[in-house]
Amino acid sequence: MVANSRSIAPSADPGVAAVAGDIAEPATADRIVATTVERFGRVDTLINNAGVFVAKPFTEYTVADYELVTAANLTGFFIITQRAIARMLAEGGRGHVVNVTTTLVEHASSKVPAGLAALTKGGLAAVTRSNTHIAASASTPSPPASSPPQCTPTTTRKLSPRCTRWGEWGPSPTLSSESAT
Repeated sequence: MVANSRSIAPSADPGVAAVAGDIAEPATADRIVATTVERFGRVDTLINNAGVFVAKPFTEYTVADYELVTAANLTGFFIITQRAIARMLAEGGRGHVVNVTTTLVEHASSKVPAGLAALTKGGLAAVTRSNTHIAASASTPSPPASSPPQCTPTTTRKLSPRCTRWGEWGPSPTLSSESAT
């Protein structure tokens, strides 16, 4: 496994390679892919788990808030995912991308001021569904059990993240691209 954060320390575990750096920087993504190939021989799976959450009413966000959130949530995703998928395709077209989003994408709430999270993580959910190159899925943390939404034939058919059967809230929160190979 190759792990990344701005301040990650080297790992003594031979199964873990740590790559320090800002995921929104192309050079960091290049080092992550290169380290993966050097250490493990290929890129099998990419898990996009980077994220920044700033809770404010929409009109109180600053340009700095926008730049901070979009750098981690979108720019980092864009840069590393392009490189990882290109490598997966060069290695025969096999691999998987997992994009960690937020329950606020499918279940927005006026009680949670999360405009930038919905904007950025909603984009990840949408691109996951439209992917045609590599198998992809989007995973969201489960919302509180006290307020599960009603699952209907429509939401189940559209791959709603936790509708396992009509009317049931399931434990496996993933969305998959329907056309991935």
